[in-house]
Amino acid sequence: MPVLPLPLVFTLFLCVMFAQSVFRGEGAGWLRTLLLICAVQNGLLALVHYYGFVDFRFVLPITATVIPAFVWVSFQSTAVRVFSKRDVLHLFAPASVAMAAVVHPNLIDALVPLIFAAYGVALLLSLREGEDRLHRVGLQHGSTPLIIWRGIGAILIVSAVSDVAIAADHIFNNANLTPWIITFVGALSVLALGALAMAKPIAVVQEPHEVFIAPEEQLEDAVLMSRLNALVTESDLFLNPDLTLSMLSRKLAVPAKRLSSAINRETGQNVSRYINAFRIEHAATLLKAGHNVTQAMFDSGFNTKSNFNREFLRVKNCTPRDWRAGNQL
Repeated sequence: MPVLPLPLVFTLFLCVMFAQSVFRGEGAGWLRTLLLICAVQNGLLALVHYYGFVDFRFVLPITATVIPAFVWVSFQSTAVRVFSKRDVLHLFAPASVAMAAVVHPNLIDALVPLIFAAYGVALLLSLREGEDRLHRVGLQHGSTPLIIWRGIGAILIVSAVSDVAIAADHIFNNANLTPWIITFVGALSVLALGALAMAKPIAVVQEPHEVFIAPEEQLEDAVLMSRLNALVTESDLFLNPDLTLSMLSRKLAVPAKRLSSAINRETGQNVSRYINAFRIEHAATLLKAGHNVTQAMFDSGFNTKSNFNREFLRVKNCTPRDWRAGNQL
């Protein structure tokens, strides 16, 4: 059995991170709360498994399932949309475990990993759309927020696997390996969740607000957009499927944040939608000329059919197939 109670060390570390975020005013409120929840969970793990507070054992699975539910709500509320009353329904996850603890405790071994796995898979599936899914995340961070959220989804699945391993260890190995699994998988996973929650690319949420723009800055925006439009159209730069904000900013020799702000203020769109509008017009021309949908999609700079179909519907108010059928030369 490990002598050093790493879960307690991780708890102290997470508490320090939480205190720093509060003191500095950093991080979105939801993610900061997630950090605190992770600290509490690691503290309970240390108390139960290393300091003999066995009376808290029944609380562990309930508090554990608060984490994946709160991860999902935090993701939605910081990266996708504002908090909705329907998000309260996710309290059903820990409530169902609490009910199982009273009615049929044996169900907990299956219910806890199922909840972790379900939320992890749901998060990864939600991120299939890529960066376009993260409506409230600053474009200046590039693909980093997407990578972080995918990492959090993967950690939830790893936690589910560790819960299954603990249950199996109790059945087949008299729980000899459980302390090690808890220390090096369970506690580390909770630590990783907390640490990632404070990563700046996802902790800084873009809130919609009215901003006064000086006339000279409006003029600068117009000039910059004129240069950008010329760059994108004259060189067919939008056809590059790997085009990024940083590439555009380098070609125009302006900071990425300055460019994304100009695009947002002048068009009311983010960089992805601005570029995709050019791609959709190009695809529409190809479809009109008789190209099939898949060919038009790839030849216009799109990598995925779901993104292509969604953007085509947004710009043209119809599907690519309907457009092709009604506009062929």
